Amino acid sequence: MAVAWQRRLLAWCPEALTRLRAAVLFDKVGHYAARANRWRIGENPESGRDEILFAALDRAARAQGVRREVIVAPPALTWLNECLALLPETAHVAQSVVLGAFPTRLIGGVPLILPQPWQDYLAWKAGRIESISCAPLAGEILLFDADTGILATRASVTCGSVELPGRRIIALAASDFDAESFGPAEIAKDPRFRVAWLELDGSLELTFANGERIVLSRSIEPSLRIDARPIGRSSTRPLYGGDGALEVQLNPALPGDRILRLSTGASVRRLAVTPDADGRARIDLQMLGLNYPGDPVRAIFDILALGAKKDSDARSELRTVAFIWPGVQRGNSGDIDDAPLPSTFNVPRSAGFETARGRLWMNPEAAVDAAILAVEIDGELVEFACPFRGTRLWWHRIATGTRERVPRGTQLVFGHVNRNDTLTIQASACRADVRVLGRLKSAPLVARSEFAIGAELLESSGDDRILLEYPDGTSELLARVTRTNDPIDLTVGAAGDALTVTFRPQNPIDAIGIRIESTDGAVSAGQASLGARSVDSRLPRATTIRQLSDGRVELAVTWPKDAPPARLEVLTRSAKAEHFELLRGADGHPAAIGLPGRDPAPTTQNLTTLARLLAEPTTMALGGQLAAVLGPYHQKIISELGRDRAASRILPALAVECRSGGLPRADILTGAPWLFEAPLTAFTRLATHPELSALGRMAGLDAPKDLPNPRGDDPLRQWLERVGVGDGLPRELGAGGLDAAFVALRTRLARRDLAEISGDGLVGNTIRLLASVDVPELDRLRAFDRMMGHDIFAARLVSLIERFARASRLKLAEPALKEMVRRTGLAPPEVGAALTLVCRTGVEALAYFLMVWDLATQEHEQKTLEA
Repeated sequence: MAVAWQRRLLAWCPEALTRLRAAVLFDKVGHYAARANRWRIGENPESGRDEILFAALDRAARAQGVRREVIVAPPALTWLNECLALLPETAHVAQSVVLGAFPTRLIGGVPLILPQPWQDYLAWKAGRIESISCAPLAGEILLFDADTGILATRASVTCGSVELPGRRIIALAASDFDAESFGPAEIAKDPRFRVAWLELDGSLELTFANGERIVLSRSIEPSLRIDARPIGRSSTRPLYGGDGALEVQLNPALPGDRILRLSTGASVRRLAVTPDADGRARIDLQMLGLNYPGDPVRAIFDILALGAKKDSDARSELRTVAFIWPGVQRGNSGDIDDAPLPSTFNVPRSAGFETARGRLWMNPEAAVDAAILAVEIDGELVEFACPFRGTRLWWHRIATGTRERVPRGTQLVFGHVNRNDTLTIQASACRADVRVLGRLKSAPLVARSEFAIGAELLESSGDDRILLEYPDGTSELLARVTRTNDPIDLTVGAAGDALTVTFRPQNPIDAIGIRIESTDGAVSAGQASLGARSVDSRLPRATTIRQLSDGRVELAVTWPKDAPPARLEVLTRSAKAEHFELLRGADGHPAAIGLPGRDPAPTTQNLTTLARLLAEPTTMALGGQLAAVLGPYHQKIISELGRDRAASRILPALAVECRSGGLPRADILTGAPWLFEAPLTAFTRLATHPELSALGRMAGLDAPKDLPNPRGDDPLRQWLERVGVGDGLPRELGAGGLDAAFVALRTRLARRDLAEISGDGLVGNTIRLLASVDVPELDRLRAFDRMMGHDIFAARLVSLIERFARASRLKLAEPALKEMVRRTGLAPPEVGAALTLVCRTGVEALAYFLMVWDLATQEHEQKTLEA
């Protein structure tokens, strides 16, 4: 902007001031323009030379008949928050632009983000009316400095080449174009335009839809700039850490050492700079002492004129000004993880930071778009927005007009009330693809910081994950989304220290009841009347029930932190009924939540009790809250008891039964993936179990000869071919045994309490993701599915069970579980719980393949020893 002022100054500087005009013409970097700007805004001169310049400018203004207060240049076009913006100069006259029907006031130094659609021209008024160029026209491209957002140049696509001083560039055009190393340009916030983020390490070519090409390259004009990624930004002013560098480009025709001067407040440091043959030099900021911790400062970097001495106070030939936070940089997380607390830190004006013991760090759980660092620098309170670099997911609730941050891996349930809610992914320069419920969006966050997920993308598709898939093959699960058609609008939440359950009764009720069972075996219950009829007992202490104005009922429970964990079930009494019944969701499962408390002792009794409390399924509308609360206690005890991998200590949890007669849901394999690595004789105690008896009959089988090597390339194919022939196999391992396993599996899948396995809920989607592996032997397996074998779902479940059974007998169960976690991107408890349920559902298939691969492993280990 200083150079622009210099050109404006020359336009009306009198011809008679020949020496001044000569000095201004010689000054290529705006030194005199910066001094003229200080004169324009009414600042006092700093030196004798400034006094002469200011007096000359006063005489020139009088000769032209203008007052310096009304001299103001049009606002600069910038790129801010992925939008075009105007940055007006500080001036004593009112400034405005016409946006729509009415003028919009401009405040000096405060950027104005332009609304979409971006206009080609804007009428700017500041004592005069002037038309200023805005959006790129057809055949134009705008190139911005990505660090500062300032427009570097506006060029025609037919110009052939453009030289730019910056390394990181943002390109905006009115037509499609491709850029080397970036690919096709992305759609900008105004969809009529395309935008790309570019790195200029050398030269780079842009190719437009009409065939025109532009080569971008680094400028060799004298320049001084900071090469670092900003850690924050105040409007268009970046805040850098102390880990960057200064890049200097000098005229190679004028060789020789130069002096770099750094001024920060009252402190001045100088350093000799030796450019190379091309006039370039690079100086790390740590060479200037900016790697030592300190308060944020306004740093002025000057390259002094050729011939200046090291201790000289000579004027600068090149200058750049920036905010620097010495000794601070973003950590491995991408955020500011640990920094000294600035002495000028303003707590009320800051947000998203945590402080303790003289240290400061960004809180990634803060419900703000960017952390705000408010500090005083040279008497000015400056607020820097420091974006969170990690990926964040936001839930926009249409009914309430609010939004909330979604913790990583959360299970979101969209019911009737929030059926139109949307989500937004927020990230910075993220090159990952986004998979939204199975639909792949290619790198939508490369050129923007937000990606909106509308309600149309959140329709059920068999895959409930919102997942980031990175170019290196890794994935990151942001959330899982389940839609329910549940008219009672069941939700669980928190209000202070209390847990709340809200629901909308579908029939008139006159009383609410609760039943709480804790891990120490204690059971407490109570009711509250909503009408004229009385109830038998009061609610437990710290439990309240109230009817909301919209017809819903809210239950709030404050459970003591020193109490044992517990399961709470909600009951209702119909206005025409005599007895209470469990409140159930649309899927028929009860509404039950977990109450957190103190850690239970790692005993078999507590393990069994927790497994029983987790055994009964809960309605999908509550998003797995019970397992999320009680599950960690359960897994911790499993880990404690299973340190020596003794299956006998874990089997009581596997053997628990549901009061309702259904299949238990308690997760065993997350804490004990090694369980089925135990000797088959360890499961003999289960021989009389009503559901798991197949595991108790595995030991003592006569081993057939020439079994396939379970570590081979295709052991399942070899085994299925052997079964098809039936050569020398005992009855349990023959085709009849595998047929019976499929029949048992199909029978259980037809049960109502297991409908969720093949449904579109969290459990069903997880199981489908685990089973969705390309298995060449799938058709061979289906040949044994003689009962309703019209689909491949049962065969896929058996294939999943077979792979896990084989890994277990090879002592590779834990790596196998980790691979499932890596492949699906799901959390280990979600994978472990789903795999446990699959093994319970297909326990006959599990027992079958545990026997097969146990015998095969023993045979080939014996052959290895004999060899």
